[in-house]
Amino acid sequence: MPAVSVVVPMYNAEPYIGECLSSLLRQTLESIEVICVNDGSTDNTLEVARQIVEEDERFSFVSQDNKGLSASRNAGIIRAKGEYVLFLDADDYLEPHALERLFTQASSKALDVLFFSARTIYEGVLMRGVYRDEYTARKNIDGVMSGQQLLMQFQSKESFSASAAMQLLRRDFLDETGIRFYEGILQEDNLFTCLTLAYAKRAAYLNEPLYVRRVHADSIMTSKKTIRHVYGHFKCAYELERWLVAHVDSCEPGFFEALLAHVSVCYTYAARESWELSPGELLERANCLPAEERLRFIVDVIGNARSLGEIKSEYADSTTFRVGSAIMKLPCWVKENLKR
Repeated sequence: MPAVSVVVPMYNAEPYIGECLSSLLRQTLESIEVICVNDGSTDNTLEVARQIVEEDERFSFVSQDNKGLSASRNAGIIRAKGEYVLFLDADDYLEPHALERLFTQASSKALDVLFFSARTIYEGVLMRGVYRDEYTARKNIDGVMSGQQLLMQFQSKESFSASAAMQLLRRDFLDETGIRFYEGILQEDNLFTCLTLAYAKRAAYLNEPLYVRRVHADSIMTSKKTIRHVYGHFKCAYELERWLVAHVDSCEPGFFEALLAHVSVCYTYAARESWELSPGELLERANCLPAEERLRFIVDVIGNARSLGEIKSEYADSTTFRVGSAIMKLPCWVKENLKR
């Protein structure tokens, strides 16, 4: 049995897949398997990937029609044979000692899930302005605890990240709980991560930047927001809220409030990202939903978007806001250009 199964979903990642897979070839932990799921790529991603790993038998390839990130990760989970599972996006990579460090920590403490941290690299100064995902301010959390207790710690220290890629998960834990990625939506990490925390009996956090996240113009994070982005945030919030209603009596003290706080964040993101869409697009999506879900979408997305938009307009039109923005332009420009 391999120590770690690494699942790498691949979709049109030709410029990045070489660095991604090379980082796995350089891992100091040799007992790994890498499951590359080609999700209907239309470029040369698959060919480049095969050339990089050559005859290394630890790497296997699966091809499927384009079904999205969630379906690709689920396909990898089904095929995984390792004691632990890790998800690596095709445009990101790992530090050379990452898997050894993570496996040693997780196996020695018999963890269901080990969270860890990352560092971010940006393709150009403009990307820093489009999307910021900094991890350097995350606080340490010591000891082994339940996943519910860990979420409470994350929230209290303002250090929560819902990225599924920054978790090492015991494969049997995933099979025993049946936790999988919700297919057909974006922002699926929010739902998946909160469920792993809800069910994990033994969880911990290693505050080390072992994952390298790349922010570039063609990623889901930085691309123009569509109804799929809005609905993804909403759907994760909606499903987590339903889970809370069904399990409120079994939640540890404080977990209900911590999870509800993240649900609120997801609803807020859905409302904010809906600013880029027309009312017609939002109503069209709402009308496709079942009655209860449609009502919540209208109230928590369309209704909140209107309220948030009015607040935004009030601040943007104020003299204080305009003066403050002008004052901040110069130091922000200097800061960004010093990082080149």
